[in-house]
Amino acid sequence: MAEVVERQLLANPSVSSERMVSGAVLIDATTGECFELNRIGAEVWEQIVNGTEITEVITILTRRYGVAENRITSDVGRLIDQLMARGLVRLK
Repeated sequence: MAEVVERQLLANPSVSSERMVSGAVLIDATTGECFELNRIGAEVWEQIVNGTEITEVITILTRRYGVAENRITSDVGRLIDQLMARGLVRLK
């Protein structure tokens, strides 16, 4: 995770997203796979799509929600691991 936090991620161009009140759904047009995100996961996805570095995403979420940075880092790291495992994002 440490190497990912210091890097920028790129969203897979074949993935589209649909925002919902409770979060978002990501759909990979190549595989047909769907991946559901909660509200905060959807915020992380939008930041990735916008080219925000992960360290900045963690800072934004820490300030916005008043949660300890190590907790946000851990949660974001788990999400990134899941997104990478499914081929939805890659390191830039």
